Amino acid sequence: MIRLLKIELLKLVPYRTFKILFAIYLLLMTLVLLVGKNLGGSGDEGLTSANVLGFPNIWNYYTLYACYFNIILAILVIFVTCNEFTYRTLRQNIIDGLTRQETVIGKITLIVLLSIITTVILIISGLVAGNIYSLPEDRDQMFGHSGFIFAYFIQSLGMMSMGYFFGTLFKRTGLAVIIFLIFLFPIDVILREGIFPDGFGDYMPVATYFLKMVPFPLDHTMSGGLEPTPAAPTALSLVVGAAYAVIFCGLGWWITKKRDL
Repeated sequence: MIRLLKIELLKLVPYRTFKILFAIYLLLMTLVLLVGKNLGGSGDEGLTSANVLGFPNIWNYYTLYACYFNIILAILVIFVTCNEFTYRTLRQNIIDGLTRQETVIGKITLIVLLSIITTVILIISGLVAGNIYSLPEDRDQMFGHSGFIFAYFIQSLGMMSMGYFFGTLFKRTGLAVIIFLIFLFPIDVILREGIFPDGFGDYMPVATYFLKMVPFPLDHTMSGGLEPTPAAPTALSLVVGAAYAVIFCGLGWWITKKRDL
């Protein structure tokens, strides 16, 4: 597995688009925290930086916005996957001795590594920002509500697995990215709101990753910070999100196995 990961990294690290998209991801992660400095008022008048980016609320708010930035990582995986078909590196790897299964395992390993890296970035930046914005009496809640960190990791896996599936299915970068974005909106919304019955549609992939796993703390926001944020994501949303990641990777493997490369 380490050998397969090294092969993937040798293809990824020199890739200029990877550096650009990952830099954009890091920039957005930083800007979200900087915007928190502009929150003014008091707990009675409105949200403040202390009750949005202070402990333990930061893990709900920060992961909420960070999950949207994972769209960039999913697009990155689409680029990397489609390049395998465009430049025939997938075919060359198989000629050089790799099996189709090993090429898929290499991609999945890369997705897992990127998810770990981005989750570590989230944790470090969240701890730094939380210590900056928190009131002294709130710092003992540093890891309160930290279940959202695990939700972010699962969401990151799921979004990049979805990107891998779309890249494998459509092979062409532009087409895959466009259909992926259209699937996020409006196709998923149309299916969820107009076709599937109430309840079932709430656990479509996009709804699971952006609404269920890290819900918006509406009560906390509407009360100006007086009501608590959710303590943790639901177990059902985590299980469904992980299941979708497995399904997308499994579909990518099935397509690779059946397709004439």
